[in-house]
Amino acid sequence: PAEKVTYLLNVVVEPENAGTIAPANGAFDTGATVELNATANTGFAFDRWEGDIVGTTNMVQVVMDANKNVKAIFKAADAAAAPAADAAAPAAPAASGN
Repeated sequence: PAEKVTYLLNVVVEPENAGTIAPANGAFDTGATVELNATANTGFAFDRWEGDIVGTTNMVQVVMDANKNVKAIFKAADAAAAPAADAAAPAAPAASGN
C-alpha cells in the first residue's frame, strides 16, 4: 500500500496571548479539510487571517494539500471602540444643522 502523506499546519496568534486558534499545530492527511476557529481573549477582537489563508471571519476552512502557515491577527478591543465613541459626539450637531 502507498505510504500515507500528511501535511503540517502551523498556526500563530499575533499579538501573542491575544487569542487562541483551534485546532492547534498538527499534521493532517492529504486533502483533509480543517476548520480553523479563532477566539479572542478578553480585551481583544479578531481582525483577520494572514499567510496561507486570508479572510476576516473568525472561522475558516483550509484544505491540506500542502504544508500551511496561518496567522490569526487580533486587535485591542478598546482601540476599536474608542474611535467609534469619539466619532459619535460630533455627529449630533452636524445632524441638527441639516
